[in-house]
Amino acid sequence: MPRKIDEFMKMVEDQFGKQIDLIEPEDGEDQEMELIDGAGAAFYAINHARLVIGKLGEGSIYGYPDKANPGTVAADAAGGDGFDFAVMRGRYVVDTWSAQYGGISERVIYDLKNKKDAEIVKKMYGDVSKWEYFDNDQNKFISQAEAPDQFRLKKPGLKAAEFDSPAP
Repeated sequence: MPRKIDEFMKMVEDQFGKQIDLIEPEDGEDQEMELIDGAGAAFYAINHARLVIGKLGEGSIYGYPDKANPGTVAADAAGGDGFDFAVMRGRYVVDTWSAQYGGISERVIYDLKNKKDAEIVKKMYGDVSKWEYFDNDQNKFISQAEAPDQFRLKKPGLKAAEFDSPAP
């Protein structure tokens, strides 16, 4: 039986899989980084997650400090203290920073319910259980154990999803 393309993944890839529009600082402006319209400095992965969530009107920000998930591809490439990204519908990891700013990925979305994607996610972002949820009310990251139930992510299952990812 032929596999179906996941329409949500296709829509996100179509909308965010191309270069985002960055705003160059004006001459004489005291801002040296490129900006994402309405989301802040493009250097910060969390601002890419904010852009995606703002445009789609759904999702939450997750991330992790390097010490919690050492050796992940994304955090190593970012060279900071950790890495942040959007999670949609409790299963789709959306990371435009890695594809568009960091140049370390050709895709912007992965499905935790797809076995192949889950393997990529583990290499890129480490153990799902170590990700922290960004609580907008507190304006800080908290452990998933402290987060409301709907923001506690489940580890990827062993069964492959019935849908294929839209990209290789």
